[in-house]
Amino acid sequence: MRINLIGIVCCLLFSACNEKISMGTDVRDRFFVEIDNALLPVVVKGNVASKTFLIILHGGPGGESSIYEEFRLFEDVESNTAVVYFDQRCSGASQGNCDLQNLEMADYLNDIDLLIEILAQRYGDDNSIFLLGHSWGGSLAANYVLSAERQAKLKGCFVVDGIHDFSQYIDQVRTMTNTIGQSQIDAEINKETWQDHIDNLAELSGEESSDISSANRIANQIESLLLDSLDSPDIKLQDVVNYYFFSSYEIFSSSTNTLVANQGLFDEYSEFDISNELFKIELPIASYVGKFDFVAPPYYAQEIRDRSQSSSIDYELFEKSGHSPMINEKIKFNQKVNAFIAEHK
Repeated sequence: MRINLIGIVCCLLFSACNEKISMGTDVRDRFFVEIDNALLPVVVKGNVASKTFLIILHGGPGGESSIYEEFRLFEDVESNTAVVYFDQRCSGASQGNCDLQNLEMADYLNDIDLLIEILAQRYGDDNSIFLLGHSWGGSLAANYVLSAERQAKLKGCFVVDGIHDFSQYIDQVRTMTNTIGQSQIDAEINKETWQDHIDNLAELSGEESSDISSANRIANQIESLLLDSLDSPDIKLQDVVNYYFFSSYEIFSSSTNTLVANQGLFDEYSEFDISNELFKIELPIASYVGKFDFVAPPYYAQEIRDRSQSSSIDYELFEKSGHSPMINEKIKFNQKVNAFIAEHK
């Protein structure tokens, strides 16, 4: 497997071979890593002097890391820790090798291994590394730490609103929708819409892989019905404008990568089930989920809490959050992350 730190190559090409790697407390270091002809952009932001790094695994498949950085979702964490935002292969602004016929989750796990090696090369091998996966990234994070060898590379792992067993997915979304939906119907709130969601989920047998996509689509729609139960995100219209027009977000490559990654990984991901392997997790683990997360129901976070063999498990149900507690309850979320890292670094 070929690794190329593009930042070093560019340094040579432009006669800037004395590239300085900042070890300060308020750093924004951007470089590219080439792995098997896939070019992955990486941003290291925050307190590099802490010698503590938090790698963010974004959602998807095919999402992007820029949304977490540009909307400052981890800004309080950045004060204490170097946060590593990187676009996974076939995701965001990444380029190069994206062979949907041969795309596998194992590729993504190997990329994490190599990113950790790159961080050691750039910033020293005496760093404390943490992993935080959100949504699809949570699935990757849980999968990554099933290996004792990989656990040894980390001080701890956060699984946030992740799914580790799609065989239970439709039932979990259906159960949650029936329970909360009926309470909303009884309260005369969006009665027809809730009943449509309940009826549509009841028709899904789970025998077709497309049923998972249908359940996921309904789950995403439901969150918009519960805005009164969620904390409003501290995101202004200008933030949205800046993100789409004046940031590192690249709409064409992101849209293309999303389509390719979803198509290339769908069959494998829709059959993903590591529930019977969660006992292998022994490193400190944080399992976080929004109370109103229909996309990845709390069942999954509770399973990680109950099945992992870690001596340090931090479970949190964010009472006013949906699928993204770092948006709905940003202050509390950052506090939890900071506390967990401080305890285990």
